[in-house]
Amino acid sequence: MGRGTESDAPGKVTEKAMKERLAAVEARLTSLAETVRTLEARLAALDIRVEPRPAGPARPVAVPEEPLPLESEETVAIQGTSFLPLVGRTLLVLGGAFLIRALTDDGKIPPAAGVGLGLLYAAVMGVLADRARGAAERWSAVFHGLSATMIALPLIVEATTRFKVLSPIVGAIVLSLFTVFLVGVAWRRDSQCLAWVATLGSLAAILALVFSTHAVATFSVVLIGLGTASLWLTYGQRWHALRWPLALAADLVVSLMAYVAAHPGGLPEGYGDLSIPGVLAIALAQIGRASCRERV
Repeated sequence: MGRGTESDAPGKVTEKAMKERLAAVEARLTSLAETVRTLEARLAALDIRVEPRPAGPARPVAVPEEPLPLESEETVAIQGTSFLPLVGRTLLVLGGAFLIRALTDDGKIPPAAGVGLGLLYAAVMGVLADRARGAAERWSAVFHGLSATMIALPLIVEATTRFKVLSPIVGAIVLSLFTVFLVGVAWRRDSQCLAWVATLGSLAAILALVFSTHAVATFSVVLIGLGTASLWLTYGQRWHALRWPLALAADLVVSLMAYVAAHPGGLPEGYGDLSIPGVLAIALAQIGRASCRERV
């Protein structure tokens, strides 16, 4: 009997321990279930807040974007890199003109043929400027026009003063036609820069011819005609500033013509194209052009 009691005691202790462990596990499971329910409630509340309102449109989420490069900086960079081939091409074109000049100076080409070939070469550059179309080729047209100006205008001056191939009147006509041609190309291509190149180059050539040939009356007429044409450009393209260099040059040459014509000792030697009626007519024409300029 004593042995059975001793053998049953450990069994009862074990059963009691098992019940305590099961109770602890159940308590932990209950706590875990309560925690899960709490988390589910919080998630449900978050889902309600995140869901968009059905009445209003959904708001896009703002995503930070990388700043785009400025268009002006990109344009400047493109233009900066494109100027190098344009300058190189212009130098090659001028090299061809110097070759024609060298052959003419050496006597391998007659002066008249050399002048004609040089003017034709410059006209080709003007045609290429006219064929350069679109905004992408605008600077190409300007450089073609610059090449044509640098070839033709000094050639006209030398053909009139040095080679004597052109008389002052013929030189004035050729210079006027070339200027009108280049300005017409600038008009068609809507390039004010090309118009400035042609106008300033023509003014430099006219002043050089005035002081070298003394054909003051002839080139006064040319300047008045070009100044009147610049008023048309003012009406059409609104290139207002383009008329002022022509106006100043015309005023200067007409004033010089009036001063020479009114010389007390008569006309100086070399001013054969001056006459009192011609001077008066040219001065009146300049006054009329100036009045039209003030109205614009």
